[in-house]
Amino acid sequence: MVKLGTTQAQRKLFFNLRKEQERLLSQGFEAAPKLLAERLDVTEQDVREMDQRLSNDEFSIDAPVLGAQDETRQTHGDRLVQSGAPVDEQLADKELRRIFKEKLEEFGKTLTAEKDKYLFENRIAPRDDRSP
Repeated sequence: MVKLGTTQAQRKLFFNLRKEQERLLSQGFEAAPKLLAERLDVTEQDVREMDQRLSNDEFSIDAPVLGAQDETRQTHGDRLVQSGAPVDEQLADKELRRIFKEKLEEFGKTLTAEKDKYLFENRIAPRDDRSP
């Protein structure tokens, strides 16, 4: 994905900056931001920002990995490491734990025998900060 400028001047700069730099260098001039800005009718800051954007080595994560030895045509995206479970699974797990805890609390309220209450509160569903 390439970020194009949003203004007419930025779009013009995007398409013409490298051409103008090469033109100036071939004429024996230093392609300084001030001279480029004058020639392209933009600000020096715009020239610096666009030059920095164009200098970055960007590539598509869907591009094939060069030199991949397997027949599956591996992409850069295939090499990205995902840490932990996917977000949707994490959210589902959190929701399931919340529902389970609520149901356990409801069940605990139905117990009438003191022995059952004690076992439930101290062994099955202890109330401390470490429980999920």
